[in-house]
Amino acid sequence: MKMLEIRFTWLQEIGAGKVHGWQENIRLPYEPFHVFVENGEDMDGAEWRHLSVPEMLMPRYEFHSRKNLHEVARRPVLRRKLGRVLGRHFQWRGTEKIVIYDDGQPYSFFFEEYTPYGRGICGGIILNSAEDLAKAQYSVHT
Repeated sequence: MKMLEIRFTWLQEIGAGKVHGWQENIRLPYEPFHVFVENGEDMDGAEWRHLSVPEMLMPRYEFHSRKNLHEVARRPVLRRKLGRVLGRHFQWRGTEKIVIYDDGQPYSFFFEEYTPYGRGICGGIILNSAEDLAKAQYSVHT
């Protein structure tokens, strides 16, 4: 019987640029594994069709904004524009959350990125040409 052999090496950083780890070897019968991957299998009510879980690129948004978010939420045209800019510009790998605060300009915001390692990029989500909301556009500045 053909077997698929996979070796995992698990490493843990112990400080000063050193790591400690162990290895784990697994053997799977190739044919049943291949059928599982190609056709999918039902496991506990969930259908599996992929070898790996897709990485989510959409971070969590936390609004620590009062005035500007309230003003944007009251205007459907600005809600759509803000939603589009958030979805388009914040697809960063490794970002856990984006914290958004009021900016001094009307309908605009200041943001901070947070990664597993701490604070990352900071910048502004600025509404340009706010005097005509139908033509106004958001831009992201870092």
